[in-house]
Amino acid sequence: MSQPLQVAVQALQRYGREQFEDAAIYNALRNYLLYVGTVPEGAWGELPWSATWRDRWALGLEHRAAEAQLISEHTGEHAAAILKVAADYTDTDQQVALNFDLQNEYVSPFLAAYGGGYTSTGVYKPGTDGGAPYFDSPTVFTRPDNTDEFKKLNAERMAGDSDTLMPCTVSNPAGINFSAGMVGDELDHFVEQYGEDMLCTEYIARQRDYDGALPFTDYILPAWRSLPGLIRNRAELLYPAQHAYTECYDEMKLDIATVRDNWFSPGAALAWFRQANAHLNYLDAISDEVKWLGDQGIAAATLVEGLRNRYAEYGHNRAKDCIELAKAVLDAEADMLGGIGDCKTNPVKALGSALKGFANVLFIELRQKHDAAINLINVDEQRRKEQTDPGTLAHDTHPFPEANPGWANGKDWKPNQSTGPVATN
Repeated sequence: MSQPLQVAVQALQRYGREQFEDAAIYNALRNYLLYVGTVPEGAWGELPWSATWRDRWALGLEHRAAEAQLISEHTGEHAAAILKVAADYTDTDQQVALNFDLQNEYVSPFLAAYGGGYTSTGVYKPGTDGGAPYFDSPTVFTRPDNTDEFKKLNAERMAGDSDTLMPCTVSNPAGINFSAGMVGDELDHFVEQYGEDMLCTEYIARQRDYDGALPFTDYILPAWRSLPGLIRNRAELLYPAQHAYTECYDEMKLDIATVRDNWFSPGAALAWFRQANAHLNYLDAISDEVKWLGDQGIAAATLVEGLRNRYAEYGHNRAKDCIELAKAVLDAEADMLGGIGDCKTNPVKALGSALKGFANVLFIELRQKHDAAINLINVDEQRRKEQTDPGTLAHDTHPFPEANPGWANGKDWKPNQSTGPVATN
C-alpha cells in the first residue's frame, strides 16, 4: 500500500476507533444521567407544584437518558460501518484498539465500569459486517441519599399527615422529628425552635371551632419538607454530562474534517459526510437538552430556597405571638373567662385572628411563587417558532436523524487526489 493511501486509510481507522470509544462514552452517560439525576421524591416537598415538578423532572431525565442510548447505538453502528469501509477498500482485516481518553472526573468512573474490559472492537473483515459493540451493566455507586442515615432522617422529617398533625397535648403524636431538617437554613432553625408549640397552638384553635388556614401545618411544613440543596446538587451534576457531549462533539468535528480531507467521491464519501454531520448536529442538540434540564433544576431549587427564607422570616416575626395567644386561651379557660367579648377581650377570637393573619401572608408569598413554579421543568414547553428543530418542538426525546444510505461500501470510496493526504494522529 502506498504511503499516501496508508495515511488516508489511517484517517478512516482513527475515525472508526474514536466512534467506538464515543459509543461507550454515550452508553456510560446514559447511566450517569439516570444515577446522578434521580431526585428522591421527598426532596420536592409538599408544595402545590411539588408533584408536578417531581413528574416533570423524572420525565425529562428519562428523555435525556433515551437520547444518550440512541446516540450510543447509532454511533456504534456508524463505527462498525466505517471500519467495514476500510476493510472493503483495502481488502484487509481491520482491528482497532480502544483508548478511552475522556477528561471528565464525574463521568469517567461510569465509563470505566463499561469500557474497562474493552481492548478492541473486534475484527472487521472485507465484505462482512463486524457489528456494533455491546456494553455490560455498570458498577453500582452509592449516593449519599441512599444511606440508612439519610433514609431514617427523611422518614422522621416526612412523618405525619393532615389527619395526625394535630396533637392532643403539647406532645407530638404525629412523630415528626423537628430536628431532622436537612437544609440548615433559617426555616430549619425556625421549625426546630417552634414546631412543637405551633402544632399545639393550631390544635387549640381547631378545638375551639377555628376553621381557617393553618400557617404551620398548611404552609410551613410542606415547604420545610423540601430539600432545595439536593435538587440543586442533582441539577449541577447534569452539567458534566453536557461537557462530555461537548468534548465528543469537538473531537468528532475534527475527525470528520480529517476524513473528508483524505477522501472524496461524489457518491459514497459525500453521503457519509452528510450522515456524519447529521450525527454531529444531533449530538449538539442533545447536549443543549441536558443543559436545559440542569438549568431548570437550579431555577426550581432557587425558587424553593427563596420561599423557605420568606417563610422563616414571617415565622420568626409572628409565631411567638400566636403561641402566647394560645397560652392566653388556656389561662382564660382555666379562670372560666373564655368565650366572652370581642377580639380585644376574647382570647379565642384573638388567637383565630392572629392565625389567619399569619396564614394570609404565607399564602400571598406562595401565590407569588406559583406562576413561576408551574412553568419550570416543563418538558412539553413549546420552543420559539423560529427555531429549527427537525424532530420535536418540546423537550421530549429527540429522534435520531434518518440514515443516509449508500456510503458503507468501501469499493465506492475514492481518495482525495486534489489536496493529497492529511496527517492523522
